[in-house]
Order: sequence, then structure tokens, then C-alpha cells
Amino acid sequence: MPAKHKPKHPRSYEADAKRLKVMHRRDLGLHPIPVSRIIGSAGKPEQVDADFKPLLPGWAQKRFQGLLTAAKKGTTFQPISVYKLHDLYYIVDGHNRVAAAKELGQLWIDAYVTETLPKAEGKENLLYYERKHFEEQTGLTKIILTELWRYPRLLEVIEAYTTFTSAQLQRDVDLLEGARLWYRDVYTPIARRIRQSHLPNVLHDHTIGDIFFDILQHQTEHSRERGRAMTLDEAFTSFSEQHPPPLARRIVSKGISAVTSPLPAQTRGERLTQQDGVIEPEPSRKARRTLPLG
Repeated sequence: MPAKHKPKHPRSYEADAKRLKVMHRRDLGLHPIPVSRIIGSAGKPEQVDADFKPLLPGWAQKRFQGLLTAAKKGTTFQPISVYKLHDLYYIVDGHNRVAAAKELGQLWIDAYVTETLPKAEGKENLLYYERKHFEEQTGLTKIILTELWRYPRLLEVIEAYTTFTSAQLQRDVDLLEGARLWYRDVYTPIARRIRQSHLPNVLHDHTIGDIFFDILQHQTEHSRERGRAMTLDEAFTSFSEQHPPPLARRIVSKGISAVTSPLPAQTRGERLTQQDGVIEPEPSRKARRTLPLG
């Protein structure tokens, strides 16, 4: 009889908290949280499967099935309790409720959230704090950047846009409103073009936000070189041309090779000549003597 595969468990909060060097906790109160971002367990990851269903037989299974039946009938349950670490959640209390929610395709669940704050060192933690500050200042939570210093730089761009918008509208525009307008009028149209282009396939290790940021950098550098402002649409086109799709790269490479390759070696009594773009053998000496002059 073949050995049974070890069941897949959720991530362990204790292990992740140790790896990320959690230093402090703070109570965030009651919030709806996305079920898809609940990825771990605090206290008993080995006792449940990846969907938080109990692995122990007997009473644990019966309790879950009873709760699932009640959920299908529309019973309302108490909120669960979770730890929030970076942007992910770990169940403290409510494994069966989450398992039932996942079973029924529920997207959100009410939870008492305790945020756990890691030590501000190392790229992963520093990036988390940069994103956290950016989101708190702008209210924008859907822009994902993967390199340090990009969130602070993007915040400067949005602050400048807010000042410009305030002058254009001739009224005070706070940063939250300016960020919403920038996201709608600047980021979203370019992000849509990025998704529809070849760029995500070429820059496969970049998020849409990363590619947008690269285009911003491209705009700044080329505006400086040209001595005039390059629009963001021009920057997108120029950046796309500098990062062609893989097939175009192969065609260009082959074209360059064809141009730079040496011509075939001459054969006896024959040499290649080119007229009007057509390559043909040069006439033999005998034929050459019969050609009309002029």
C-alpha cells in the first residue's frame, strides 16, 4: 500500500513572526477582511488543512459539519480573531468559521484584527513600512511595488500632482482627493495600456505598478535629455519600443545577423552582384563580350 501524502497545512504565524522579527502589536478593532488573504494559523497549523478544515477525526469533524450546515442556512456567527502580519492574516480564533466561509465561496468575513509590527530592517520589512505609509497618506491600496524607495518617490509625484490640480481648479485639494484624481486620470489609463501590451510578458518579474514606475522614470530621463517635457503617453510608447516582445527580439536579432554576416565565398568564374535589390550571378567572360556597350 503506497504511503499517504502528508496533508498541506496553512502557514504558521509563530514561524513567520519569528522570521520577520515581530516586535509590537496593536489593536485595530473590528473590520471586514478578505477571506483570500487569510493564509495562516496562530497556534494550530498542524491540526487543519490548507482550507482550515480540521484534520482530527471524531468530534472536530462533527463540529465543523454542524457549523457548515448552520452556515448554509444563513446563520450569523461571531467575528473571528486574527493577527495581521504585513498584508496577510493568521487565525487566532475561528478556524471552522473560515473553513465554512471558504467552502461556501464567501469573499469577506468580519474579524477582530490585531496588527503585528515587525522590526524595521531587511528589505521585506522596510518595503512593508514604505507601502504602509504610502497607503495611509494617499488612501491608494492597489499599487504594488517591489523595490525600496519607489513608494516614497511615487508619493512625491502625487503630492506634486495635487499641488498642480489645486492651482488648476483654483481651490484647495487635499492629498487624499489629489491621490484619487491622480489614480483615476493618470495611473489607471497607463496601467490599462500596460496590461493590454506585451510588457507584462517581457518584464515578467515586475508588477503593473513596477512597470508604471519604470515608465515614469523613463519619462523623467528622456525629458531631461530632450530638453522638453515628454508626455506619459510618449514615454509609454518609447519604453515599449525599448522592450519589444520576445518574437520581435528574435526577428531583429536575425535581421542584424543577416546584415553583418560575410557574403558567401566566391565560386570559380562567378561572383555575386546586386541590382535593384536582386542578387544574381555576374555574367561569364564569354557572355560579357557579347553585351552591348553604353
